[in-house]
Amino acid sequence: MSERAAATWQEGLRFSARTGSGHEITMDGPREDGAGGRPKEIVLVALAGCTGMDVAAIMAKGPRPPSRLEVLAEADDQESHPKVFTHIRLTYLGEGEEASLAAFQRAVELSFAKYCPVAAMLKRAAEVSYEAYWNGQLAGKAGA
Repeated sequence: MSERAAATWQEGLRFSARTGSGHEITMDGPREDGAGGRPKEIVLVALAGCTGMDVAAIMAKGPRPPSRLEVLAEADDQESHPKVFTHIRLTYLGEGEEASLAAFQRAVELSFAKYCPVAAMLKRAAEVSYEAYWNGQLAGKAGA
């Protein structure tokens, strides 16, 4: 299977992008009117969404899915051009029944190590680490 996307220039640094599945995303540069996300921000959004979907799908197979799930992504840039990400930190915030703690830990580990293709691609370019919290308590971590 191949993926497709297209980006069409609108004005200034603004582009309208269309995914292969037909969804539209607006991208804009930092000095423009802020009509859309910057491309590197969208990469972080893709990572957070990809791994979050994995965790939600894995936990949905069990008896107790989370009542809340959020994934935060933060990255450091290289100082010289091209200013690529050098380190990406993920923070998983899950809430639900205490009995779901082990399932949450396992779902995060599986997504991070095996299932999320966005994470796998970014790990080839940057250091990627995570911390996972269940009901506010540290449930697991990996990487630096």
